[in-house]
Amino acid sequence: MRTNRCKNARETRHVVTVKERPDLVPVVARWLWDEWRREDGYSLEEVISKVAKRTSPSGPEQCFVLLADGEPVATASLTERDLPARLDLKPWLAEVFVKPIFRRRGLASQLVRCVEAACRSAEIPVAWLFTASAADLYSRLGWHAVGFEPYQGTKVILMRRDLDRS
Repeated sequence: MRTNRCKNARETRHVVTVKERPDLVPVVARWLWDEWRREDGYSLEEVISKVAKRTSPSGPEQCFVLLADGEPVATASLTERDLPARLDLKPWLAEVFVKPIFRRRGLASQLVRCVEAACRSAEIPVAWLFTASAADLYSRLGWHAVGFEPYQGTKVILMRRDLDRS
């Protein structure tokens, strides 16, 4: 079991995958559907199916869930494809989501680091993401903006992370 424990005065954090905890698939799918996928035209059932398939033991497709004191509070995935305009790029850090009441505690950063570690262990040298609103967060974590891409009638920032073994 892949775990990442971090104790602070408020909570114990633990990261699991949906492969380890398939009972978390509906919870994660609901977050993603409410946050993005409903607007993208997906049904909740389609999102559940998509998340349930993220069970690779290495590399894409994986879905990570951060538990705080045993409660699921955040997620991020490593996927083959994410941005329809850039099917030539892979893999992707995707669907980073933290429940609103748990934001500003470093949980997104912790999950990004988990996905980066998964890339490194799979010997993936470069990962991609796109964002409309969190470029500053990803920049602080070592991701670099490489341009803008179209998405859903707007432009999003395309970012790249070169992953070394260190």
